[in-house]
Amino acid sequence: MNHRKFLQTFLGIALIFVVMSGCSTTTSTPTATPTSEPVTPTSEPAAPTTKPANQYSNEHVEIMLDKTERMQELPEDLSGKIAEQGKEFIIFYFSVTGIKSVHITNMLGSRDNPMTLVVDSGEVYSMNNGQITGVKFHDRTNLLAGSELVEDSKCIFVFEVPENTQPVSLTLIYSYKQNMEDEDEVSDELIIDF
Repeated sequence: MNHRKFLQTFLGIALIFVVMSGCSTTTSTPTATPTSEPVTPTSEPAAPTTKPANQYSNEHVEIMLDKTERMQELPEDLSGKIAEQGKEFIIFYFSVTGIKSVHITNMLGSRDNPMTLVVDSGEVYSMNNGQITGVKFHDRTNLLAGSELVEDSKCIFVFEVPENTQPVSLTLIYSYKQNMEDEDEVSDELIIDF
């Protein structure tokens, strides 16, 4: 019997020892020391302002490419012309979003200095057709007396190119005056890389 009692006592002590060795005491250190000074919020740096990918500008004008379309036949308001065999029309729709300290009197280029489109094959094409809406007429009784673009004017430029070619760069030719009373217009260009 003594042997049995001894064994029970020994197992009881061993069990207590196992339970106690499984428990460990941990002490935690504070992660921050409280202070009596007020916390000043930090301002986050302002995000850099970037212009949209479809917005283009130079020193006189800022325009936004609204959309580009490809088609075989132009709508009636753009002449209704059908593209030649193996060619298609690329139509660019722009909005004028800013005019800077000048009066833009023409955004369609000229016969001597037309707008041009370079495509991925390296070929250069002149504008076939164009249309401007939303201009300001200076004499509504004589529409040939002169007009100028204003912000939110819409520009449509049409080029006939071989099918499946991709535009690489577009050179927009425009004319402007510093003052509307000036006789002479100055030409400039805005190059758009796609």
